Amino acid sequence: MSREVRLLWLHSNLSKDGLPSLDDFAKKFSISTRQAKRDIRYLRTNLGAPLSYSREKSGYSYTKPYDIPSLFSGSLGIEIPSRTEIRQTLMKAIEEEKVLRVLLENGRAVYFHPACSDERQEIFAGLGEEDGFLFIQISEIKEIHKSRRKYNKEPMLWKRKLPVDAVVEKAVFEKAGELFTHYFFDLEVLIDFILNNRGISLKGEASAVDRIRNAANTLLEVVDSD
Repeated sequence: MSREVRLLWLHSNLSKDGLPSLDDFAKKFSISTRQAKRDIRYLRTNLGAPLSYSREKSGYSYTKPYDIPSLFSGSLGIEIPSRTEIRQTLMKAIEEEKVLRVLLENGRAVYFHPACSDERQEIFAGLGEEDGFLFIQISEIKEIHKSRRKYNKEPMLWKRKLPVDAVVEKAVFEKAGELFTHYFFDLEVLIDFILNNRGISLKGEASAVDRIRNAANTLLEVVDSD
């Protein structure tokens, strides 16, 4: 099997935070350990991969995110989206309110409505049409494509920066006898949403209702004390 195919396999495993060993690599493609070393040296030297070897874990890893040159993958007729391309596609989908069809490394395909990301734009949050609320890491994505499906906007998440320790909660509202659901991670944003949407009432979750009541009681105590 060609070196290009071997290196693409190695890159795919390293990008998923795998720790392939020299023996694993050699056995996978029935090559000598000497040839495996040459391939790894080529990936590091010729393709600029930030490779590091861990004696403790007996395997190789990337020291930072790395995108294999697109011309290299294209020489095989294989289209492998780089992390940069995936990130740009997700950010553009948020900006333009578009739905994406995402194929994950585990083989699962989802229609994803991205709403926001963390500061590094490595983790994206939004709705999955059949999966409810989703967190998707760029490293989990194998393929990503635009879709013509209707975008479901999450007003309390859209374009916001997702904190590292964010806990996303579900809030159920009622308006004119109809129930609908939105997600949030910031209580202040939830309160603003309620104040700016007259005629709606918060029905759940119980934790969200209790937190708003506690915040309101605290404010009343401050006002009364003045």
